[in-house]
Amino acid sequence: MNLPKHIRVTTQGDDSLIFEKGFLQERELKAMMYALNCFGWGIWIYLWRPIATGLGWLIGLDSAGKQWMGDDAAADLADFANSELPIGLALCGALLTWATVHYWRQARRDGAAKAEACIHKDAAKTRVTADKLGAARAEQALVCDYDQHGILVAVAAH
Repeated sequence: MNLPKHIRVTTQGDDSLIFEKGFLQERELKAMMYALNCFGWGIWIYLWRPIATGLGWLIGLDSAGKQWMGDDAAADLADFANSELPIGLALCGALLTWATVHYWRQARRDGAAKAEACIHKDAAKTRVTADKLGAARAEQALVCDYDQHGILVAVAAH
């Protein structure tokens, strides 16, 4: 290996610090180093989100401290409330409205699908058709008829 003299990649006894034949390492050591490397990268990638979030909070708090602390704090706070606050509240309100509507649509769709599946499942366990059972369940008060074995044979609205 030809390197300039000011670059030192050997120990005092001229033993190389670079593995020129890495494949000659022991399998256990190589596996441990790969595992340690994967663990390190996992931690590194996992911690970026909280670090970025914390940095954003620090910058925001510093900006708020500079804007709202001092001689003109009340005037700056009123200026913020008049200019940026309505925009932020409108965006939060729009997002909250969208999320609520999305949740209601999803819940209604899931509830209808579950009720339909439940009616067909229950009808399979009885001698009543799914249509009659569904119509009867839509009513508030039901009259149920059972046979001598305790199996539901008829359902009608009361």
